[in-house]
Amino acid sequence: ELKEEVEGLLLFCRNSGMELSQRRGGEGHRLMEFLEQGLPPWDVLLITANVDRRTRLYKRFEEKGSVLDLSIGREKSGRMSREALAEFLDQRLKEGGKKIEAQAQGMILARAGAELWAVHQELEKLLLYVGEEPWIKVKDVEEVFLDQGEGWVFDLTKALAERDSVAALSHLLRLLSQGHHPLALLAPIASEVRRLMAARQLIEGELRERWKAGMSYPQFQKSMLHDGAAPLPGNPYFVYMSFKNADNFTLKELVRYLGLLYQTDIRLKSTGHPPRMVMERLILEMCRPLRAMQNEK
Repeated sequence: ELKEEVEGLLLFCRNSGMELSQRRGGEGHRLMEFLEQGLPPWDVLLITANVDRRTRLYKRFEEKGSVLDLSIGREKSGRMSREALAEFLDQRLKEGGKKIEAQAQGMILARAGAELWAVHQELEKLLLYVGEEPWIKVKDVEEVFLDQGEGWVFDLTKALAERDSVAALSHLLRLLSQGHHPLALLAPIASEVRRLMAARQLIEGELRERWKAGMSYPQFQKSMLHDGAAPLPGNPYFVYMSFKNADNFTLKELVRYLGLLYQTDIRLKSTGHPPRMVMERLILEMCRPLRAMQNEK
């Protein structure tokens, strides 16, 4: 049936003088032409995840047919509005037959990111976790519901540790667009630099005979874990990743980055410096290869 409907639509377009094989301005031009020729005598449903409501094409769809906007309300920063999220949360919990503590609800709203599907996914995990319990409590949210804002910060520090400037700049833009203040991002970046410094010092010091560049995690477990304890605090796998990423830097570089972080902090607190440009400059400096800096000298 779908094939017959598509063939019928194509036949209608050809009979109306529309040449679908020619681009002539792209898909938007063809859709506009389709509307101007007049809609066929059957229902046509077009669905899109993103649409610019300022365009002439969108306005023509409103004039010629009906437009149903199912997007969730957003703040100017791009974050989903608290009211829209609360309404979505109440509806889903009602469907699941659950009630939620006020503090737990506030925690979910604070941890929500920019995508509704991600919030829905975390809610489903939460409902599975509480099982037959009628109430969702703070401890349940703390245990299961991922803080999507923190996840994005982790993505940023991970990209910096891997010297991936493209990914780091992308994560920075996403964080800033969601309302994260640049000064709040300096602390986790500084923490990552100090962690890399600690790993680098061990690599160049007491563990230089045990750590090998390119070592796999099973090899790390066998060689570096003493009575199951990692050489640095934290989850052993994340400690392994710190050692692995520390191979990307010299100790001199990491010390220099602490100075850059201090300078960035001063610039962000002073006037006349666009915060986004200040942060982008920091990221590009941190991701530059050592060879490039040596060549400048």
